[in-house]
Amino acid sequence: MLKQYQTLLLNEGINKDRIISINLEELENEEFLDYRILYKHITGRLSDNEMTYIFLDEIQLVDGFQKAVDSLYVKDNVDIYYGI
Repeated sequence: MLKQYQTLLLNEGINKDRIISINLEELENEEFLDYRILYKHITGRLSDNEMTYIFLDEIQLVDGFQKAVDSLYVKDNVDIYYGI
């Protein structure tokens, strides 16, 4: 379902640079299993002027993920979705 929404956003003209999608089951994303590193990576890609859409699949694999998600949720121009 997360992928379907990303496709919809792209079809509506949202720039792919404004979409952050991380599947935490993929080995290449293993470094993001630390919520601090995940948070730093995402906040480094946020824009002050444009909405950023964040998709985090299998977020439950990240110990303390609630801290990162809650902190992102309260930021302006952030729309966050995650799957467990």
